[in-house]
Amino acid sequence: VHDSPTNNIVFITILNMKLTNYNKTLIKYSEPFWSKMVSHKFCEEMGDGTIEKKFLNKYLLIEYSFVKDAINLFGYGFIHATSIDSKISIFNSIKGLLFEQDKFFLEALNNPFEKTPYNHKVLDFKTFMTENSKKSYLNFLTVFLAAESLYYTWCKNQLYKKKLSQHSTIHKWLNLHVEENFTNQIIFFSDELENKFSKDINYINKLFLETIKYELGFHDAVYD
Repeated sequence: VHDSPTNNIVFITILNMKLTNYNKTLIKYSEPFWSKMVSHKFCEEMGDGTIEKKFLNKYLLIEYSFVKDAINLFGYGFIHATSIDSKISIFNSIKGLLFEQDKFFLEALNNPFEKTPYNHKVLDFKTFMTENSKKSYLNFLTVFLAAESLYYTWCKNQLYKKKLSQHSTIHKWLNLHVEENFTNQIIFFSDELENKFSKDINYINKLFLETIKYELGFHDAVYD
């Protein structure tokens, strides 16, 4: 982790982020793919505000399509969950997707109903997330913990640069992923896995890592 300036920044930031120790253990297992993703060209260009408009628009379209998927996928998590407290937490996450995130895309996109520019990397990611969300509560928690802790980390990293206007579309998008509601959701996923599936840590490690690899492909697709 200490081999390059980029990785040093990533490592230091993770230590100081609002992630559980359990989550940090999963992150360490997912290296070097985790560091590749949080320092991806896309993440850096978002933080610098230098991403070309055509690529930003493409990203927003494919990300919006996944957010709409996620509303249904969290529904599977809601069904899988056995406790009322867990169902309430997942319900609150669904509300965030339905209201805060959907509102963001409707305002950010010139044409939110434009045909989404899918390619196989995007479809592979969406299929992977769907299959795992349907499969079991453990799988649902793991893939979304990976995806959301990843987004929290790279968005937090890029906001540290302070290169974006607070009124810009990119700043608003990054900020959505570091707010308290979002971080509480990540902690919930982590605590559920640690408390209810501790014996499955080897499986969880591998599935977490696999999710990060699919995330790399998803973000590569922005430039394809």
